[in-house]
Amino acid sequence: MAQRNPAPDLNDGSLDILSDVERWALFDADARRMFAITGEEFLRRWDAGAYRGLAEDTLEGRRVNDMVFSLLIVSPERVDVGHPPVSP
Repeated sequence: MAQRNPAPDLNDGSLDILSDVERWALFDADARRMFAITGEEFLRRWDAGAYRGLAEDTLEGRRVNDMVFSLLIVSPERVDVGHPPVSP
């Protein structure tokens, strides 16, 4: 009978397999693909509140929502103070 391995503890830090450089590369690639801007430019606009109040049912609002997930891997503290889209 095959041995079953217990599920990993997702909070123990052992699954952080991407380096900082790899995380940034993914974030930058997402910004370039979705907005045709660099990751740095997306962060500048995010910090300036450029995406505040976008409706989630717009293409740009959905793209910002997608970028929030990428933002979580490079700068999670920005998500708390950022301005994600809101429903009208």
